[in-house]
Amino acid sequence: MKEETVTKKVYIADDGKEFIDKTECEEYEKKVADLKKHMKYFKVMASPDLTETGYFQQTFFVAVYSTHYCHADIVENWCVKDMHWPILGESVQGYGFQRHFSVYESTEKEYFAHNEGDSLGQFMRIPYMKGRYLLSPKIIDGYPMPFDYMKTWKFK
Repeated sequence: MKEETVTKKVYIADDGKEFIDKTECEEYEKKVADLKKHMKYFKVMASPDLTETGYFQQTFFVAVYSTHYCHADIVENWCVKDMHWPILGESVQGYGFQRHFSVYESTEKEYFAHNEGDSLGQFMRIPYMKGRYLLSPKIIDGYPMPFDYMKTWKFK
């Protein structure tokens, strides 16, 4: 048996992640800074109950990566064009009108806090979670496969 004491130089990113290579640490910190700058999170509540209450029945969490700074507009466009939800539709029992979805700013913590299919908590009175999405022109580690809105909507 051999006993050794080893001393290594490590580079520690701002979030505590350790690297042996300085360049890898710097690249990682750039990616993290880029995400913080260009990523926003939203909660979309949709599918109102049209027979009784009018309350939204589903909750979707959406992360949006955009360098164009119109994150909420991207979510709303996705809801209409790709989820096929009308902005305005009939209300309870056909009486009047109401929004059929609403977009609210959220947080990264809330986005990752719940797994698909989990109840979001009876005390919060939040409708059943139906999904977690990423709207982004690029794949981002740790997130679902993205919906590439730039390509799909033919944006430049």
